[in-house]
Amino acid sequence: MPAMSAAAARVRHALYFMIKPEQHAAQAANALMTALQSRHGLHGNAVAPDRQHVTLHNLGEYDELPEDLVAQALRAGAAVELEPFDVEFDRALGWGSAAKLLALGSGGWRARGVKGLQGAVAEAMVDVGLGRFVRSSFHPHISLLYGDKSLPVEPIVPIGWTVSELLLVHSVVGLQEHRVLGCWPLVRRQQTLGW
Repeated sequence: MPAMSAAAARVRHALYFMIKPEQHAAQAANALMTALQSRHGLHGNAVAPDRQHVTLHNLGEYDELPEDLVAQALRAGAAVELEPFDVEFDRALGWGSAAKLLALGSGGWRARGVKGLQGAVAEAMVDVGLGRFVRSSFHPHISLLYGDKSLPVEPIVPIGWTVSELLLVHSVVGLQEHRVLGCWPLVRRQQTLGW
């Protein structure tokens, strides 16, 4: 049997519930990242705009993605019923223990909707037997750059969008791929009146 290549040996499979920014918001975040790189002399690995996201719940990382876990997660995602909502990110900051991950942060009223969605997904996960993966704390952020130095909190012109769907994504870690396994629209229950 041929030996696995080093790249193949590093491939891992992760499963996440997430939301993704609309294209205009991802492009604005990418432009901001470029400006902050220039301003602060940051170097590192940028997150491509089409891979930007807010992780709601991480269901683990595996050598091979467990089919039973995917099935449970699909049931949980299908059980979530929520209306679309607006979210805004109003600061850039260093994230993580060394604060070297450049991220966008959100809090207060700007994050109320996404925190509600995260809670609704948590309840659905518990109902299908995935309670062990529910996050005990949640601070909404979007990763932009795995950088080489820490960054202090910096206010920005808010970047926002209307969240209209919940995603279950299989992330192929070594290949930097996101494969959508489930997508559930957030549906407005009442029609708005045009007067």
